[in-house]
Amino acid sequence: MQSVPLMKKEVLVVFPHRSLQFILQTNLEKDYHVVIVPDGVSALYWVSRRNRPDLIICDSHLQDMKEWELIEQLSTSGLYRSIPIMVISSSDEKTTLQKAEMAGLAGAFIKPFDPMAVKRRVDVVLQEGWVQSA
Repeated sequence: MQSVPLMKKEVLVVFPHRSLQFILQTNLEKDYHVVIVPDGVSALYWVSRRNRPDLIICDSHLQDMKEWELIEQLSTSGLYRSIPIMVISSSDEKTTLQKAEMAGLAGAFIKPFDPMAVKRRVDVVLQEGWVQSA
């Protein structure tokens, strides 16, 4: 009997900076299908086309939206709030962690960040499951 290959879980990465896109894609692509978009509008368009990632990783500062706007829209949406979201932010650690907890995010990292720590958190969220706290 031939085994059916398992489909990789999908991670949507929303980052305006190509260098960070590359770092995240490089660290995640072995285990996950990575989709990269450069801004919030592109992310909303992508999910509106009936795409449903298993996880979203995004920058809290997107050039086409207010700070944390994409995260707020997705985490409060009846359609998308069950998708785990992780944020990578250049804001101070205390503010970032408070906002992340209030939004019920699956993880929060401060720039500069350790790509391997992000990968470990992605593995935990996608392999062991995640329950939204907020």
